[in-house]
Amino acid sequence: MNMSIEDFEDFDDLEESEDGPMALTFVGYDDCILGMCERAGDYPRVAYSYNRIIAKVMTKKDLTREDAEEFFEYHIAGLWLGDGTPWIVFEKQKSH
Repeated sequence: MNMSIEDFEDFDDLEESEDGPMALTFVGYDDCILGMCERAGDYPRVAYSYNRIIAKVMTKKDLTREDAEEFFEYHIAGLWLGDGTPWIVFEKQKSH
């Protein structure tokens, strides 16, 4: 199933299995995937890197970091598409 969310991209539903809904993915953002994650009592979901998404949005939409972060907050952060909604991982910055 593909769904369009305003200015954002499409989402792919990786179909429903016997165990429940499968993970949704952001179309065109495979390079932002960190992996899969799950917790007890929940379905597996795709985990995306916040930093990679921001960098990609900056490039694809020719936005500043601030504008890309605003875009993320409006179009992605509060998005709920059901049990397969992707997780966004805010990675800890390494200190040197």
